[in-house]
Formats: sequence, C-alpha cells, structure tokens
Amino acid sequence: MSSRLLNVSARGNLFSVISSEYDSFNDGRVKSQPSWLRTHRNAAFTEFINTGFPLARKGNELWKYTNVSPIASKEYKFSISSDTAPSIEDIKPYDLPCPRAYQLVFVDGKYSSLLSTEPASEAQLGTDVISTYNESPIVGRLADGIEYQNPVVKRELGRISSSELKNFVALNTAFINDGCFVYIPEDTHISEPIYLLYISTGNDEAIFLPRTLIVLGKNSSATILQSFEGLRSHSYFTNSVTEIIAKENSKAIFYSFQRENTMSAHISNVLIEQSQGSEVKSVSFDLGGRLVRRDTKSKLVEPESKIKLYGLYHGTEERHIDNHTYVEHLVPNTDSEEVYKGILDHRSTGVFVGDVHVYPDAQRITAHQVNKNILLSPSAKAYTQPKLQIYADDVICTHGAAIGQLDTEAIFYMKSRGISEEAAKQLLINGYTSEIVQTIENDALRQYLELAVVNSVGEKINV
Repeated sequence: MSSRLLNVSARGNLFSVISSEYDSFNDGRVKSQPSWLRTHRNAAFTEFINTGFPLARKGNELWKYTNVSPIASKEYKFSISSDTAPSIEDIKPYDLPCPRAYQLVFVDGKYSSLLSTEPASEAQLGTDVISTYNESPIVGRLADGIEYQNPVVKRELGRISSSELKNFVALNTAFINDGCFVYIPEDTHISEPIYLLYISTGNDEAIFLPRTLIVLGKNSSATILQSFEGLRSHSYFTNSVTEIIAKENSKAIFYSFQRENTMSAHISNVLIEQSQGSEVKSVSFDLGGRLVRRDTKSKLVEPESKIKLYGLYHGTEERHIDNHTYVEHLVPNTDSEEVYKGILDHRSTGVFVGDVHVYPDAQRITAHQVNKNILLSPSAKAYTQPKLQIYADDVICTHGAAIGQLDTEAIFYMKSRGISEEAAKQLLINGYTSEIVQTIENDALRQYLELAVVNSVGEKINV
C-alpha cells in the first residue's frame, strides 16, 4: 500500500506516521495473517486515506461540534515499550469488588497474561452458568482467534463495521492485530461479569487501537464490562472499535467505562446488530479524557429486538465530551430507549446527538430518547440535538432535551437545615446521576461504578 496516496500537509502530521507504520505493519508483524483479513485491512486503509480525519466544518453535521485537529496534528507512536509494566498492586484500584467470569487485561495495547485471569473450569464461570450446547464460551485474545482461524472470528470480525468503514473505524480496522474476542455459544448463560480492562501507562504520544468482538449465540446471555484507564498524565490517543452481534433471543448487557487521563484523546465506536427477540443494554460512563468522542450505533434487523442505551458524562476544566447515538429500526415491532445525562463544570463542553431512523416498513415500533445536562459553571457549554427520521406511520416516538443549573431553591432549603452548599450540590447531583447508575443490575458492580462517579464529581465540583 503506497504512501504516495497521502497529502500530509492537508491531512495532518499523523497521516505520515500512519502511512509509514502501515507499510512496516504489513511487512512484519502481521505478515502471517490470513488473506481474508489482509484484504479487509487493506480496504480499510485505502478508505481511511480517502476519507481522512473528519473536519468540523459547515455541512459536516456529524462532526459539527468536535474538532479532531489536536489528534491529527500529532505524531503518535505506534510501537512503544513500557519502562515499568504495572504490577497486580498497580491495578488494584481497578479491581472489581465482585466475582468475574473472566478478566482480560491489555497494557499499552499488549495482552498481559500476568494481570489476566481465566476460569480453570466451567464451574468458575459463575454460580448460575447454564450451557446445553456442545460448545464452550470463548473469552480471549482476538489474535488467537485470528491465528487459529476461528470460524466465528472469520465470519463476524469487521462484518457490521464494513458499512461504517471511514475515518476512525477505518483506521482501527486497518491495524487489526489484537484485542478481545468474546463468544457465548447457543443456550449458554454466564451470570458473572466478563471484565475487559485496557490500561495506558502514560507513555507520551502513543496511539492504541483496541478491537473488541462480542458475539452472543441464540438464547444466550452475558454481562461485559469494558474499562479504559489511564495510570499517569501523558498525552496519548485511544481509538477503540467494539462490535456486538446479538443473535436470536440473546441478552447482552454491555458497560463501557472510560477514565483516561486528562491529557488523552479517546475515540470509541460501538457497533451493534440485533436479531429477532434479542435484548441489548449498553451503559456508558465518560469520566476522563481531554477530547472524547463516543459513537454508539445499533441496527435492529429483525422483529421483537430491543435496545436500551444509557450514558453519563462528566466534564471539567476544558474537556470536550461528544456522544452520538444512531438507532436504525429496520423492521416492525422493535423498541429503543435512550437516556443520556451530562454534568459540565468549569469550561468543559458536552455534546449529545441522538439519531433515530425508522424505515418505511418498520411499523409498530417505539422509540424514546432523553438528554439532560446540568451546567455547574457559567463557562460550561452543552449542545443537544435529537434527530428523528420517521418514514412509517404506526409508531410511538418521543424525544426530550434539557439544559439547566442545579435547583437553587433546593440548595437554599438544605443550607437552611444546616447542610453545607457543597454537600447540598453533591446530594442533588447524586440524585441526578442515580437514574443512570441504577440501570446496573449487578449490585457490587453498581456500587463500584457509583463510587467512581461520586469521586469524579465530588472531587471537582465547582462550589
């Protein structure tokens, strides 16, 4: 793949790095990859060169509020080596206070066998594991699935992202090498969470491209927590792509927790496809990062499928957090629900754009969408844009948006009862965030994430 396709001066410094790295990537580390994957990656690289980085300019509604030039202008390093790899003690703050079926840990984009844990037997998968199919669950490295030509990986990797193959999705796909592969076979139910932890140690100007493939077979269920953590304050860039395929009557609960450091950039694309009778609940928490963009896209391709999307984001200093959702009701009798809430302090900016597309044949669907933002500072900004594209007539679709401040009368009342202003604000915020936090079904996991939210807001609240 020739680097002559690049126009570096017009596209940003990162383009020259990407071109050079891609040539060596193909010639070296992934030379033994199967031909089907090399073909897929080459197509993605060509598409990235053609589309480049998205520009925040008039006419580009998808990136109207978010300028990615801070990413494109840097010369991020693809190959880095950690001077000091984190120990088990170092990751204790990110240890879940509950049993987990599996724990996969990646440090600076590389799999860590030391920090990862896998069950020695099916009995350790959870107290209520039920499997009546003749396959076992697979939770492991995507690289292994590629190397051993796993049929699920070959069939599903990149399939639903192919229609989104531009910009950051194309960049991630061009460099597919490793990541997480989760496969829950037909009629298999795993009660304990599957924990996928990505840690950045703070190597300056590094780029990480994690890829996650999650496939749930017919009548299966699982809970997955995907977490991104930054250990130290250095500039780096995480560009993540997650594909979730929910087969007939399966149930997936997907939590995505992002607490990168305040100098980092984090781009996330979560792509979901649902078959008949499937249920997916996705809950995202954005508590870190300097520049954050999260795209969550769901295709309801068969009847009786349901999607629930919840999100909570907290901005401080000059942080920028942008959430885009896109739900496609392609067939009749499908349901979607979205609730996103933002807390914005100092000079931070929050963005929510929610797009619901109801196709002409998609009768008897329901779609509800709500976005609310609390501004804790007069310098904080929030942009909210609900978008309903409805081409069917037998539907129930609602949307609502609100931007405001904390209730001053409630604060005054609590102060008159001896509660400090800071404590009063914290109580109101806790009540505001509880709607999202309470969607977490696992009690211990809910307490863990709730504490993270309280610490994030409580430490930085603008009194």
